[in-house]
Amino acid sequence: NTFFPKMGKIRKFLNLCSLGKIIDEFMQLSKCGYILLTSWLYKHSRKFLPITGKIKKTILGLNKTDLIWFGGGGHINDIATISGVYGTVLMCFLARIFKKEVIMTGQGFGPLTKKLNKKLLSMVLPNVKFIALRDYSNSKNTLLELGVPESKIISVGDDATSLQTVGKAQIDGIFEREGIKLRSPVFGVQFRGTNYLRVCTNKETTIFAKILDHIIETYQTQIIFIPSNYGGPSDDRNAEFNIYKTMRHKKHVNFIMNEYDAHEIKSIISTMDFFIGFSYHPLVFALTQ
Repeated sequence: NTFFPKMGKIRKFLNLCSLGKIIDEFMQLSKCGYILLTSWLYKHSRKFLPITGKIKKTILGLNKTDLIWFGGGGHINDIATISGVYGTVLMCFLARIFKKEVIMTGQGFGPLTKKLNKKLLSMVLPNVKFIALRDYSNSKNTLLELGVPESKIISVGDDATSLQTVGKAQIDGIFEREGIKLRSPVFGVQFRGTNYLRVCTNKETTIFAKILDHIIETYQTQIIFIPSNYGGPSDDRNAEFNIYKTMRHKKHVNFIMNEYDAHEIKSIISTMDFFIGFSYHPLVFALTQ
């Protein structure tokens, strides 16, 4: 109510993974009408309407929206894709044109060293209603340098920590669908073959295959590859299969081959005895389980 008094009829414009319940409660408290959510983290949700590549729908949505909510992400920096800094700036400028409120949660900022990026962000971020950070110290200092008032900066942790898992019956159904029978100890592995800067080399793939072979030999364990990114050259399954081809103990290895939403991925990871991850959010899923 402090931030958004009397903002119209209670109604969801969009639901976002486990944040749906939080959003419902938030709107009941704030009397908020439509909310347009943008998110980096929950792009796998079946209920998520991607913003990138749908400019017309975004603009039409903005016209019906009382609030623009940026979900969790760490992409506002000098090394991320163009949708990081410039997508954020564009959305904030559009929000100003349509006179809409903007909030950000579960965010990480930086590194920011390019003068243009810093200038553009300093023109829009101070006008955001509040920014909730997942890594408080570094991001807070970055925001202060960009002119964001300290009173608007909050430390809350990552949105992914509140993501709900599915029930045991549904988890069992996933493993049955994948043809996997769990036997302890189980090592879950998520490997990302590309990032913003580079593609994983053959040498690195071979080294990681040797590490997994060593784990199998030492602990007599089952390895399950669990992808969290789907589609295109950065599909985790491509990189994980390249590792598998180099391994010696292939009979101890299983794959999650089908695509699952964030709830299900977190649930799969929760069944592992150990987890090795290369991406941020699968590691958060493991730590919170």
